[in-house]
Amino acid sequence: MGAGGSVDAVKKASPEELKQAAANLSDAERQKLCEALAKAQPEKSSLVSSAAVADAPPSEEKSPLAVFTSGVETVEKFLENGEAFVRMFGELDADESGKVKISEMGYMADMMVRACDSLESKDDILKQFDKNGDGALSKDEWKDLVSEWCKANQKKMAQVILARGADAVGSDPAWPELKARLEKFA
Repeated sequence: MGAGGSVDAVKKASPEELKQAAANLSDAERQKLCEALAKAQPEKSSLVSSAAVADAPPSEEKSPLAVFTSGVETVEKFLENGEAFVRMFGELDADESGKVKISEMGYMADMMVRACDSLESKDDILKQFDKNGDGALSKDEWKDLVSEWCKANQKKMAQVILARGADAVGSDPAWPELKARLEKFA
């Protein structure tokens, strides 16, 4: 089926769910999501593109510490944002079989593979998460995959913030506490 199922799932997501989920995507993934929405529901594509923009008005610059604090909070809340993807299960299940096939996942399968170090290909999604071996993911198997994807993204974001934070705000007295919060995920 390709990305069609994914587009339908995203179309039905609430604006807040879209913003939360898109805020944690890479620029390339967010661009793909924007393109899909632009075709299906143009009014929602701006929600996804705006998720990459900081909350502060463009004229108001955030301090480096504020930026890193916001990043830490994003890492900590990433699993909550994954719930938007869990709720997409029914929309991805294009044939209403109660299962999601790799072909129904569309570009989301590519996102999962890129984020999860344990996955090298789309086939690995089934090898690792299709517990009963039926060639598709049940809702519980889908939740396990989304959880793994969220944890992988949390880890990568935490590693980037830790690496950059030491140089940017390492001398700030608040950095050790932020660093400790991040190290749980790295």
